[in-house]
Amino acid sequence: MQPLQIRHLTPDCGQWSAALEYAQSRLNTALLVAGDMMPPLRDLSLYAAAFESDRLVGVAVQFNGFATPSFSVAADSSDASDLLLRAFRPERGILAVSNDQSLPEWCAGLTWSVDPWLRGPCITDLEAEGRSEAVVDAGELTGFYRSVHSPYWCPAMLESGRSRVIRDRDGIIVAAASVQFVLPNQYAHIGALATALDHRGQGFARTLLSALRSTFARDEVPECGMFAEAAHPWLESFYERLGFSTLGRYRFAEMRPGRYSRT
Repeated sequence: MQPLQIRHLTPDCGQWSAALEYAQSRLNTALLVAGDMMPPLRDLSLYAAAFESDRLVGVAVQFNGFATPSFSVAADSSDASDLLLRAFRPERGILAVSNDQSLPEWCAGLTWSVDPWLRGPCITDLEAEGRSEAVVDAGELTGFYRSVHSPYWCPAMLESGRSRVIRDRDGIIVAAASVQFVLPNQYAHIGALATALDHRGQGFARTLLSALRSTFARDEVPECGMFAEAAHPWLESFYERLGFSTLGRYRFAEMRPGRYSRT
């Protein structure tokens, strides 16, 4: 067996196309890697790839758009995922990987949250679109997400033009849903779906999801999906009632200094 080699990538390097193809052809394990390789997240990310001779056997991403860095890896083996993660020296941040991804032994010491990944068809719903609106002010949307303590949002995501909101009678945002990334003609990932505490129970989340799915359908994106936080176990059945199906699960863990060996 040839020793593994790690190479840092940029979008203009010769191995970029192969790395992107690797990620997009393995969405069940490489969903987040593929998303971070697409605009607008691409400019906020660092990349590394693992090679065995000239054969690409893994890709990893460090995304720097959130308050703390997030790391994801898709690799053929735990050895490759180990070397890829070490390439970033992840002393702090969130590690997010498919439940099916082989990881090195040091990851066993992390505390994991295992969230369902759901995926469903994009269906036209003009009524839901009419009950919500697109938002163009990144500052306004950022202020709302801060007020509801939603961490998985960054202003660059607004470049997709997909965020939708519901306002109260005074024009204040009381619910919002955003698209974290889009794989053209393939898939869109929804995140930061949130409703202000005193406006919950009015069906706003359902309306926003339907509105987003409708905009995707118009642009010929066939499917969309999201994670259902394990901390809210009722979410999985809620999404399933809206036509989504659980395809797999993703693990999330906070990494802290000294939690893994560099040897």
